Amino acid sequence: MKIVLLILILNLVSFANMSVHKSATILKSLYPNSSAIELKNIVLKKAKLEAAKEIFGEFLLSETVMQNGQVIDDIVRESHGGVIHIKGEPNFIDSENEIKVTIDAYATKEDIDDVRPHKIIINNFSYSNPLIALKDIKQYAKDAFILEAISRKKPSVKDISEARKLALEVDINKEGFDINTLSYTISGSVTYIPAFLRQDVSMKNENYNKNTSEQKPKRKEKKDFYGKWSGFLLNNSGKSSSVEITITSFSQASILYKSLKCGGDLIVKDKNTNKVIFKEILTFGVDKCQQNSIVSIQRITPKSLQFKQEYDSKKLFYGRVYLEE
Repeated sequence: MKIVLLILILNLVSFANMSVHKSATILKSLYPNSSAIELKNIVLKKAKLEAAKEIFGEFLLSETVMQNGQVIDDIVRESHGGVIHIKGEPNFIDSENEIKVTIDAYATKEDIDDVRPHKIIINNFSYSNPLIALKDIKQYAKDAFILEAISRKKPSVKDISEARKLALEVDINKEGFDINTLSYTISGSVTYIPAFLRQDVSMKNENYNKNTSEQKPKRKEKKDFYGKWSGFLLNNSGKSSSVEITITSFSQASILYKSLKCGGDLIVKDKNTNKVIFKEILTFGVDKCQQNSIVSIQRITPKSLQFKQEYDSKKLFYGRVYLEE
């Protein structure tokens, strides 16, 4: 399997404006089951998101997975990096049909530097693996080069899929294969965003292991959704949350948002062999999460699912979950 990583940076501003005055408005009719406090939190998040876009810009990360020359997966993740602070108190205007908030938002120099591209330079990185075909050694060496660079800044990164998610750009200025040692040597740099390193975008990859001396055996593919699935999600404001889904049968499924400290039961609304749609009934942490949201999981591979949480047709959290072994 070959994976081609394409990173686009959209509206990456010069970070000259460290403070902005922003307003946001939402219609109450779009959130019929939300309390007054919940409505204020929703509109405040919207205003902070707009402030983050203006101060930090938008990053669009796209990963295309190819096998035998054909695209088999295409993932796009949008992230608004950086931390937004609010000066003073938000100014809310609550009318009959809508609620509006105005904020004075700002970011510190440290916050801004946290979303600037940084480079990791590695010279004469050497990779060899006698179990890999010579025609594939170049791709494996490049994978190992990326993984080595990112793991220097984030030691918990253990596989190439996770490393690619954190690599903004890969620049190789020198490479070559030594037939005597059967090793591939690379010199170059990997660009990353420090803020992204704190987002756990862990992905499992059975095709490569950094220190492997032998390739892992293929396992029997799982054909159903039963089991425990976990992963990390993002919402439109760039906030992340860990999630666990346990499915023992489609009449017994539960969800836990560990970071948000809420969770409950998943009730099936619709399902087929590749996708299941649940209604989420929270049993705890109702004040922290959206009640009665719609959760859908769709098969990507036998061990990975696309996750999406919506409420009133508005996307709340999205991401991937992976089958725990």
